[in-house]
Amino acid sequence: MKNTIDRLLILIACGLILLLIFKRWNTVDSSNSNQDHPIEKINDSLLRQSAVIDTDITGIEKSVDSLEQNLDQQTEILTHLKTTQNDKAAHIDNASDVELLEFFTSFKTKDSVY
Repeated sequence: MKNTIDRLLILIACGLILLLIFKRWNTVDSSNSNQDHPIEKINDSLLRQSAVIDTDITGIEKSVDSLEQNLDQQTEILTHLKTTQNDKAAHIDNASDVELLEFFTSFKTKDSVY
């Protein structure tokens, strides 16, 4: 009988030890899960910020494309104006004295006698 009581006490002690070990694991698991929540919140916050930044980048890229097109158009206009100016300057350089005199005498001013 004493042998049975000893076995029963050992069995109860082992049960208590196992119960304490499982409770300890549950508290460690719950503390780990509590730590996961702030990390998940930070991760969600970073994902939202990343989405906002991606939207901003898309808008900026569209603006850059528009500015590049505008720059190309302005460059074409400037090239055309320079070509026109050079053509006119070459025409004036090639004009004779008589042609220049005729051209400038055709202007009338307030103070002119004619």
